Amino acid sequence: MRYRRSVLKGIGTGLAIANLSQVGAATNTSPSEEIVNRTEKLLRQGETEKALRMMDENDIDYIHDNVERPIDPESVSNGNETVVSPNRYDKSSAQFNFTVGSRASGENHYTITLYWELENAFEFTYSLGPEDIVVLAFEDNIFGPIDDGINIRVVHEWTEVGWPADPMEEEASTEIINEPITGPEFDNAVVAKIDVAEPYPGWEDGTHPTKTWGSIQCAIRRQKDATGQVKGLYEQTYGRLGSGEFNVIEDISLGSGPVSIDLPTGVSSWNEDFSEDV
Repeated sequence: MRYRRSVLKGIGTGLAIANLSQVGAATNTSPSEEIVNRTEKLLRQGETEKALRMMDENDIDYIHDNVERPIDPESVSNGNETVVSPNRYDKSSAQFNFTVGSRASGENHYTITLYWELENAFEFTYSLGPEDIVVLAFEDNIFGPIDDGINIRVVHEWTEVGWPADPMEEEASTEIINEPITGPEFDNAVVAKIDVAEPYPGWEDGTHPTKTWGSIQCAIRRQKDATGQVKGLYEQTYGRLGSGEFNVIEDISLGSGPVSIDLPTGVSSWNEDFSEDV
């Protein structure tokens, strides 16, 4: 079952489709840099409700989409088929927050944030563990990148019976494999890889994280007086047996539909995608 909540300009307004350019034109003001920086930091940290309240209180325009998605631990999607995982795929839940908000650097400047939490997704008896792909993309004939850096942070948690009362945390390994400014392939997307099956340092016997949370954030500007799409994708691949290795950059699609990755034989996955008219 998949639970989705979409809002524009206020918590619980229930608007699933919105045009940020129209809202921005109505206010015609830029929020203060201090407030915007605080809300962007809160969004990166997963304090989404607090960030949205602050944006409401300070008349910061935004579009927000929240998804909570429990997944059947016995089966996942592989192409057009439903297949049983060849390894132990014990996934209890996933939560995602996708937000596009106005920023203080100028009118028609926006920040895109994708935040996620995954629990109990990383217990494996054999085969290669999961490798997550995260994408932020935008319609390149409408928007352009702002060279303001890309924020990405992923944290693993370990909480097991007999372990210390407080969860142990460790920064996860991440790799940005495409940037809008420098490529190598796309001038309208941030693409990153995350190792979500890392064992705790010194526990290289397969003690995988019980929870992983993280975020990726970048900035864009409107280059044309028109509405365009802003997109996000979180894809977890696993069961990569034999020929299951693949080149993400070569296999990713950024067409008019949702962002997608063409997975080769031997790779299973699940994903969550977002697309908003801005």
